Amino acid sequence: MVELCRVDDRMLHGQVAVTWVNQVAPDAILIANDEAATNEMSKLEEKLMMQAVLVGLTVFALEFIETWCSYPMTTRPLIVGTAIGIVLGDVATGVTVGASLELVFMGVMAIGGTVPPDACSGTAVGTAYAIILGQGVETAFTLAIPASILCQTLFVPLVALRSLWSPMIDKMVAKGDYKGLQRMMPVVSATMYVFKALI
Repeated sequence: MVELCRVDDRMLHGQVAVTWVNQVAPDAILIANDEAATNEMSKLEEKLMMQAVLVGLTVFALEFIETWCSYPMTTRPLIVGTAIGIVLGDVATGVTVGASLELVFMGVMAIGGTVPPDACSGTAVGTAYAIILGQGVETAFTLAIPASILCQTLFVPLVALRSLWSPMIDKMVAKGDYKGLQRMMPVVSATMYVFKALI
């Protein structure tokens, strides 16, 4: 059933997206625009945005599984490359890039207080660009290493971000609310992974 109909040359803008959506609570918003439907640049932007969302969700899922399933190695480049290949529709390139980057990141590990390059994020970025651009392992290498170093620099601030939950957790401990603590632990972990997925 149509709840609201609006004719506007701006297609979708802030007032509709923020105010009207909250008041009307629609199941869907339909935008009809012949120019946008035939504009190749708009179609490309939409496709790239969808691919970026899929890559981000994949990284989030792999990182979350890694933490909550006792480290089954789901963040290793071979697994990450394969998973990105699956969601972007090019498994062969995903496996090839993942296997090649596995060799690069094979000995990378945290020893003491060191923070190693983030192999998961680097592999996700490298594999995604190699598939989207139709390029090979060389492109993946070129982008994976800098991306992994960038994410390495963000590790400490992202871990610190989780400490924002500490006052709430302290209150739960003081009350003896152990069920609440069990519910909070995935939320605390997800705090870091959401930001990694956005990168």
